[in-house]
Amino acid sequence: TLFRSVSPNFAFFPGSSITLRGNPEFAATYQKWLLAHPSRGGGFIASWDIAMWARLEQSDQVGNGLALFVSHGPGLNLHNQGANQSDASFGFTAAVAEALVQSHAGEISLLPALPAGWEDGSVTGLRARGEYDVSMRWKGGKLLSADLHGLKGGAVKLRYGQKTSTVTLKPGETMHLNADLVAAR
Repeated sequence: TLFRSVSPNFAFFPGSSITLRGNPEFAATYQKWLLAHPSRGGGFIASWDIAMWARLEQSDQVGNGLALFVSHGPGLNLHNQGANQSDASFGFTAAVAEALVQSHAGEISLLPALPAGWEDGSVTGLRARGEYDVSMRWKGGKLLSADLHGLKGGAVKLRYGQKTSTVTLKPGETMHLNADLVAAR
């Protein structure tokens, strides 16, 4: 079907001309379509759907998609069972990263679609647009802290849920942030 092709979805993921907050009517259309046409297994389509749900900030759907992909998708070689479908495997890692950090809408959003079952965790070295590296820790499904390293530096808007903050980093600086997105240098 049309939406299973990359072309009509590209503006929303991986592109940025349609965003959840900037174009809520389009985002709602994507969500309605995804609910009406759920993935049934692994492969590229499942990876794509997980990334789309992450962009929609739908943690439950991301978790469902991850479980489905893992149960149907990867073989022992981490590619698909019975097929060498690299786009599914690479798409899966991109979708997981998208659930943890997003930076397509002029801000860096932390834990936008953390799936249930990932209540406690950490991640290091995720790359955000603008040449920022992000590392985070969370507990009970809530952000504890984040480290933001700016290769080029500059001002950047951060988001965690409904909280937003703008911080300015010098080139090469790492800023430690608490759950309120306040610098704790």
